[in-house]
Formats: sequence, C-alpha cells, structure tokens
Amino acid sequence: MKRESKLLIFPLALLIIYSSFFLVFNKKPPLTSPDEVNHFSRSAALANGYFTLVGQPNSGGEIDNAIIEAGAAEKAIENSFNPQDFSNYVNKLQDLTFTGSNAFYAMPNVAYYFPAVYTPQAVTIAIAEKAGLTFYQTYFFASTVTFTVSLLIILLAWRIYPIPPLALATLILPMSLYQLFSPTIDGLSISFAILTMSIFMNLVKNPVSEKYNSLVTLMSIFIFFLAGSRANLLPFVLLPLWLFGLNKRKINLVWFVVTTVAVLGWTVFALKTTHNTVVTLHPGVEATDVIKYYISHPLEVIKVLVHTLTDAKLVATYFITFIGLLGVLDSTIRIEFTVIFAVFIIFMILKTFVKDRVVSEKWTAWFIILITIAAVFLIFLALLAQWSPFPAVEVAGVQGRYFLIPLAMLAYAFKFNYSNPKAYFWPLAIAFVLSVAAIYVSMADRYASNITESSRIIYHSQNRYFLW
Repeated sequence: MKRESKLLIFPLALLIIYSSFFLVFNKKPPLTSPDEVNHFSRSAALANGYFTLVGQPNSGGEIDNAIIEAGAAEKAIENSFNPQDFSNYVNKLQDLTFTGSNAFYAMPNVAYYFPAVYTPQAVTIAIAEKAGLTFYQTYFFASTVTFTVSLLIILLAWRIYPIPPLALATLILPMSLYQLFSPTIDGLSISFAILTMSIFMNLVKNPVSEKYNSLVTLMSIFIFFLAGSRANLLPFVLLPLWLFGLNKRKINLVWFVVTTVAVLGWTVFALKTTHNTVVTLHPGVEATDVIKYYISHPLEVIKVLVHTLTDAKLVATYFITFIGLLGVLDSTIRIEFTVIFAVFIIFMILKTFVKDRVVSEKWTAWFIILITIAAVFLIFLALLAQWSPFPAVEVAGVQGRYFLIPLAMLAYAFKFNYSNPKAYFWPLAIAFVLSVAAIYVSMADRYASNITESSRIIYHSQNRYFLW
C-alpha cells in the first residue's frame, strides 16, 4: 500500500501544480508581468529570425502587427483600476489574430540578453502563427510551454542532485511562482540556475563519474545561458575553474576558458551593438561610457553603494518586493500574505544557517558563499551602469526579485537531510498552496475589483515606500 501511495504522489503533485497554473492564468491578464510586453516581443522577434536586435536610434526587430497591437492595448490600460477595462482588454486579445505583416518594434532593454532564454516562447509563437491561433491562445500556449520547460529543468536538477529546501522555498515564493507561471525569462533563469548548481554539486561529490564529461559540458552551456542573460551571474563562470582546482581534470579548465570568453564576448558585443534612448535614466550617455567612468572612479561607486544600502526604506522595499510585487510592479500581495511569507522565508534562512551545516566540502561551501555575494554586488553595479541617473546618488531600478537566484545559489552551500521528507514536505506544500492563493487574490484585487481606496500595501514606485 505504501508503494502504491508513493506512485500516486508524483501525478497528484503534477495535477495540483498545473491546476494552480491554470487558476492563476485565468485571473492574470496577458502581458502583465514586469516588462512583459518587451520580453514577449523579443520572443516574437527571435521567432522571425532576429537572433540579435538591430536598428537605430533604438534596437529592435520586426514582429507581427498583432503583437504590437496587443502590447499597445496593454499599455493603454496598464494604469487603470477599472475592472471593465481589463475585461475588455482580454476580450480584445481573444479576438486578435496574426496579420501576416510585420513592422519594426523597438525593445532596446531586452537586447542585452542572450536569446536562449527566449527560445521556448519563440518556438511556440512560430507554431501558433502557422496554426492560425489568436493572440490569447498563443499567449496561453507560450505560458504553458515555458512553465513546462522550467518545471522539467527543475525535475532534471533534482535527479542530478537534490535541491536544497531553502532553494525550494525560494522557488515557491509568490514572486518566483508568478514569474514561473508567465512566459518571461525570470522563470527559465531560476530553473537554469538550479540545474547549474545541482550539476556542480554532483560533480564536486562524484569526480570520477562516468557521466562527468557530459555533465560538465551541460553545466557550462547553462552557465553561458545564465551569465549571457543576467550580467550579475558572471561569477558562475568560475564553477568549472573550481572543479579543476578540486580534481585537476583538464576538461574543467577547457570549459572555464570557453565559457568565460563566450560570456565576456557576448556582453561586450551586446553593449557595443545595442542602441538605447528609450529605457535609460541617462539619455545621451551610453552604458559603456558610464562603466568606463565608474571604473576610473571606484570611490564614487563605494559612495553610491553605501548611500543605497543605508537607506532603510529602500532596503525594506527590496525585501517586500522579494516576497512579491506582481503585475507590472503594481499588484501587491495582501498584508497577511506578506507577513506569512516574510516569516516563512526568514525561518527557512535561519534554519539553513543555524541548524544545517555547510556542506562537507567546506572550501566549496565558502566558494559558493563568495560567488553569491559577488552576484548580489553585481546586481547593483549592473543597474548603476544601465538604469541609474548619471552621475548617481543611489542605485536605481533594483527589485527584490533580482535576489531570488542568489538565494537559491546560496542554499547549495549547506547540508540538508531528506531522510525524513515529512519535515520538509508539509511546510513546503502548505507554502506552495498559500503562495498560489496570494497570487490569485492579488490578481483579483488588482484586475477584478476597484482598489483605489484599498487599505492594503500600496506601492509607490517613484517614492519607494509602502503605506500600511
């Protein structure tokens, strides 16, 4: 009987997970994740053969006019608090079909990302266009496929090396789950990171594995995908080098050189070829010039970072948006859910740091901790160059969701014991259900009810504070 029960757990879990996905999808209007219009447009451009974006004064690519129309429709009602506007918007997308004619669409802020993170979406858009689906059906198709790919990658990571409880807790926070349910790059990126770290830990513990060469190759490919689309994840390129230091296998050194050259090459290429006069707070000054300035003025960088990290309201904003600021950064989690998940993630962090010990390979644990700190530091440096006014007083544009991957990385530095699965299963399962509930209620509040007079947390993006 016990064996039969275990066999039922996996399909039951899948049923619950996909039911949750469909529940949220039906409440979330299309293209209402952070910067999703441009991310979806980038996928469409890739489907049309634009491996890199082109054009001046702003980089972009040609996409079907229907996608441009859908994006314009979302922008038109983005700041509305009238539920009827969103209902009309969804109805419009259900009737909107591909035109077969393309037009240039500028999207310079997504030109920096290596397009591998847009591949599942691009494939589904290409198929949907050929099949004559409406935009709404295409969006549903792309969301489902992207989520499924992310889920399969996470399951593969688990097969290679068990995912630490803290990483799982990070995955099921409302912010993470919302992005996993959307056809954007955030869900794929965090699944890529978890797979990369699981492979890394497997190779640390099994240096003579028959699959070693295949695994280190797969890890290196995903390192390139990650660091090529997330500048702050550049420290990932050091993983093969650390493995070489541990076991002296030359393939590690080869892949370290290859991934480092590839990532740096792509980054320089993207910075040099991307033209951006739209999404910038320092118009007329290229990101490369800002980087050169701060390299030659390191004390200015330290001054800006200190000012940023000593702003209590700003740091509080990072934490609350880490838990979840949904929609186009205007759909807040209700206070009760915010408190629950604040307690949950703090408990998981403390449990990991206090009860769980660092992995048996202590130097490897400290290495993971150091590259995690470096990844966090690079978040601020990247946004200082790309998104902050110039010259800057503090770093602008930092969102709590940017810290999800570093926390998932950090979890791999600590030992954990799955010999008693109930100790982790029920807390994580309950947290998952509450996370889905938090997202659903947030979507209902934002898009299906008038919340202008709400007493919930109200986010002020310009002033960076919360009213309680």
